[in-house]
Amino acid sequence: MTSQKARDQFLDAVSYWEGNFHANGIGLNTVSGLTYDGSPLDYTSGESIDQPHLFSASSKESIHIGLLALALNGDQRALTFVLNTDQCMHFSSFHS
Repeated sequence: MTSQKARDQFLDAVSYWEGNFHANGIGLNTVSGLTYDGSPLDYTSGESIDQPHLFSASSKESIHIGLLALALNGDQRALTFVLNTDQCMHFSSFHS
């Protein structure tokens, strides 16, 4: 993509939709704070059809910790991912 606007829109959308994985019982265990490796999905509906994989991987944990650190620093896309809402994108002056 050569357009900065198109790149920004793409990254905003990825942050929002990937944030749906960052939900308790889907990609995150809020009791332990660790991520799950994934969940079996119905490919038609996108709904989880079984228990999440009850293990994690260091690669996912490192991404998760990095996004948490960026969110604490006020990064808008990381906040959108972590809070699983696009409301953060409207508060661009939050941590300027």
